[in-house]
Amino acid sequence: QNVANVGGWELDLRTESLRWTDEVYRIHGVDLDFEPTVEDGIRFYHPEDQTTVQDAIERVTTEGKSFDLEARIVTADDEVRWVSSRGEPRYEDGEVVGVRGTFQDITDRIEREQKLEEFASVISHDLRNPLNVATVRLGLAAEECDSPHLDDVEGALNRMETLIDDLLMVAREEKEVADAQVVNLTTMVNGCWENVETHQAKLITN
Repeated sequence: QNVANVGGWELDLRTESLRWTDEVYRIHGVDLDFEPTVEDGIRFYHPEDQTTVQDAIERVTTEGKSFDLEARIVTADDEVRWVSSRGEPRYEDGEVVGVRGTFQDITDRIEREQKLEEFASVISHDLRNPLNVATVRLGLAAEECDSPHLDDVEGALNRMETLIDDLLMVAREEKEVADAQVVNLTTMVNGCWENVETHQAKLITN
């Protein structure tokens, strides 16, 4: 528990007693002599998240549906922390007699994700403004002249737009950039070659 910062809890429906491990006490900021009740456990959650937690407890105790949620708690020191709470039903003779689960402080992870999303949003905004200007100017230039270079510019601007969208997707959906795709290296290299000054250099593809 100390290494992983993960605590455990157990609710006995027959005695209506709730037990916490030491790590759960620490996360809530209460002494080990504190005797929690179900109402206490819910009351520690942020007012805006209490209904979500109550619904999850209701489903697991009456329907046997496990839950895995992330919510905020307000510690005994009035500090708002993000936690991951999981619960699974415990059966005896086919009847739900209790719930066991884990409890973990994930505040640091949530704050990193929020900062990443804020960063991505700022970068997106700062990039889209000049990109929009360039797109408008490109349209005006296309009305005044006909040049093959304009198609290359349009392709580059579209590529920038795609990169911005991908940046936001990774930041907001926490997706790893790990999807492998088959690509035609000759086509890709030729496309890159057209966008750089090569002077006397030559590109040879097989």
